[in-house]
Amino acid sequence: MGKALFIGMILLLVAAFANIFLQMPALMIAISVIAIGIFSAFLLYDLNRSSRAAR
Repeated sequence: MGKALFIGMILLLVAAFANIFLQMPALMIAISVIAIGIFSAFLLYDLNRSSRAAR
């Protein structure tokens, strides 16, 4: 799960960098929504790891 999230983050950064040159408003909104999803999943993943380590 962690590797998939990291790959998603890298792809998100590549898309954000491409959008600097393309300047597409729809792509900017899509990147923002995907970023919220990926970083929320990162938060849940880390909280899950922390709770398992505390047991």
